[in-house]
Amino acid sequence: MKKYDFLKSLNDVHGHVVGDYAICKVAEVLTISTASFGFAGRIGGDEFVVFLNVSSMSMSIEQWIAQIVKRYQQAMQHIDDVPLSLSVGVSYVGQDGETLEQLLDVADVRMYDMKRQNKEKHSFSSR
Repeated sequence: MKKYDFLKSLNDVHGHVVGDYAICKVAEVLTISTASFGFAGRIGGDEFVVFLNVSSMSMSIEQWIAQIVKRYQQAMQHIDDVPLSLSVGVSYVGQDGETLEQLLDVADVRMYDMKRQNKEKHSFSSR
């Protein structure tokens, strides 16, 4: 579960056209970044869900998240003062649940735990 914590402030500063553009760029970056080992989708507002086959990844989850942040920043570099705060909650099939609902619930709780702890922008809570 990923939540990009910027949509309201981006809309307030730059307007909804830029906010919509930013959401499209997030979707584009996530789609490209998951193409060979997963898939991503927007579940509402500035929240996205990403399913990854971590056994097929050539990098750690932390490295993958850093890559996502870098790609997004590059895609948005032409717009001044674009904030980016990324909250991530990770859950694992088997360890954290078997159903989609169980996995999303665990990831959601972890994501909001991270937000409450006010961790750095793209750190995440996993286990």
